Amino acid sequence: MVQTLVHPEAVVIGSHENVLEGDRENRLRTNAAYLDVSEHDQSFTSRLGRQTGNSSGVYTRFDGGRGGYRRHPEHHLARPRAVH
Repeated sequence: MVQTLVHPEAVVIGSHENVLEGDRENRLRTNAAYLDVSEHDQSFTSRLGRQTGNSSGVYTRFDGGRGGYRRHPEHHLARPRAVH
């Protein structure tokens, strides 16, 4: 019998700006909030939620999902999907 271990991880990254003077309001910003699930041997990975990415050297943020499957250590297939 083959046992597969799945590792779920919830990640939330943000910041809070507390304005002490002036008419501006305090601001809470969510930079990333996603659920990351992968198998122990990294053959399957999945991430869903607000996440950061890198496109041509430019860091971006998007809402959506990303998944990948690795059949052999030297081959990896990934498919991102974003919601605009």
